[in-house]
Order: sequence, then C-alpha cells, then structure tokens
Amino acid sequence: IYDPIRARMVIHGGDNMTNRTEDIWTDTWTLALTGELAWTAIEAQPSPRNGHTAIYDPRRDRMLVFGGRAERHYNDPRDDLPALSLPGTPAWAVVNAGPSPEMWTDHSAIYDPSGDRMVVFGETSGGLSELWQLSLSGTPAWAPLSPAGTPPSGFSGRPVIYDALRDRMLVLDGTSVFALALSGAAAWSELSP
Repeated sequence: IYDPIRARMVIHGGDNMTNRTEDIWTDTWTLALTGELAWTAIEAQPSPRNGHTAIYDPRRDRMLVFGGRAERHYNDPRDDLPALSLPGTPAWAVVNAGPSPEMWTDHSAIYDPSGDRMVVFGETSGGLSELWQLSLSGTPAWAPLSPAGTPPSGFSGRPVIYDALRDRMLVLDGTSVFALALSGAAAWSELSP
C-alpha cells in the first residue's frame, strides 16, 4: 500500500519463489519515498501469507490485509482480517468482521472512500465470480454485492484501481477494461479504450 501521511510504501508477506522453497513470509517492511530510499522492518508480525490483498484505510490510518494462504499450494487459506496501525510504532490487530467471503486467495481489492468500504472481488474455490464489500464504519461487516451488467471474466488476481474522478473501480481483464460504478446503482460496464 501507499501510506500518504508518512510518504512510504508498506508491504507484507509473499513467498520465496527465487529458490522454489515453500517459504511463505511473515515480514512487513516500509520503504521511505522521500530523501534516501531505505527499507525498514516492522517487528510485530501476523501469520505468514501469500496471495492476499491489502488496502490503505485513510479514516483509521491503517493497512487492512485480507485472505491469502500460509502455504504456496493453496493449503491453509486465511479468512482473517489483520490490520496494521500506521501512526507511531506500527502494531497488528485482528479486525472481527464476521464470516468472510470464500475467495481467500488471489483476489483483488480497493478502498472505496465514498462508501468507506473495502471492495473485494475474485473467484470462489468452485470457480464462481463474486464481489463483496467490507463496511469499515461502525462495526465492520462483510456483505455480498450483486451489481447489474456483465463482470469481467476470470477474476483471479486482476489488476484494479480506484478511479476517484468517476467513483468507480477499473479492472484490467486481458486487453479489456471493465468499470464498476460504485455510487448509485452499482453496475458493470466494459470500456472501449
């Protein structure tokens, strides 16, 4: 994630694919983006994970991490929601948001500032495409979304961004770009760039 208050990048987890080991990392690091570039380790660590997503939650100044797995071969999926507070000395805590969506690995996510929510989409283990939201105000809770229109095919690990100008999520699906309107009636549309 990008931490705009401290002008740094924050990363967590991953795996050691360079030597084909089964190592899944618990590391969390920050990279200062002003002055001299420098990596700094964050000492407190949640469980190891790979194939997860993370968003920056600006209203609570934290990084939220969803899903992933503890082993490279899709074993031990994670359905928890660790949060890293970013002010002062960063610290991890688990957010209790009730039952989570089944798409625990290789999904994509954005923070929707107008709805103060995390929007996550991906495929379930049965190959079904799903779109979920995690409300962040009040008591966090997961809820499925059922937008109109035709979604992109094959959600797994697609690049996404939040388009603040038009309040929508953009998804790159191969050579096609899909937009999900986030305000008003949620709906998918395919763009023709």
